[in-house]
Amino acid sequence: MQVEYKKEWMDTYLWVRPEQVVEESYVEQMLIHNPGEGRLDFSRQEKDGEEYFCYKITGKKALNSIYAVVPIGERQIRGILKQLFSTLEKGKEYLLSEEDFVLSPNYIFATFPKMELEFCYVPGYGVPLKAQLEGLFEYLLNRVDYEDKQAVNLLYDCYMFCMKEKGGLAEIKKLLAKEMPESPKVQAIP
Repeated sequence: MQVEYKKEWMDTYLWVRPEQVVEESYVEQMLIHNPGEGRLDFSRQEKDGEEYFCYKITGKKALNSIYAVVPIGERQIRGILKQLFSTLEKGKEYLLSEEDFVLSPNYIFATFPKMELEFCYVPGYGVPLKAQLEGLFEYLLNRVDYEDKQAVNLLYDCYMFCMKEKGGLAEIKKLLAKEMPESPKVQAIP
């Protein structure tokens, strides 16, 4: 997959040329006419006789650059994973393949200040979801705040469920469904 970033006037775009460019399909029409739902805006472009998928990323920052210096806590992990699974579920409603979402932290973008994530969907990408989740969990494990024991335990459990032979996505969703324990209330000193 070849990737380029382009700046046009006030907008920034991510141009992706997959290894196998598929002919325009139902999926592309679905993406063009149903933007949002946790996916980056999408269009097909041509440059120098080659076709690219173009994604508007103006005002967004890639996950890997957000957490390059700042460690990730439990609240952020839960937010990332809940948004990911919500986007995958919404994708199913439009008959989008889970394997065409690119789950690399380089291609997951966040809008500030709410940290709303948008995922890059590349028709024909076709990398198994389990392999992509393993890579995402490995990245998160390398960026987690190791002083936040709940964050470490949550990520490690998610990673182990993912590594199981049968996938373990249901177990990961159950882990995320458990609410975070309330932090102890700090009382003011009289």
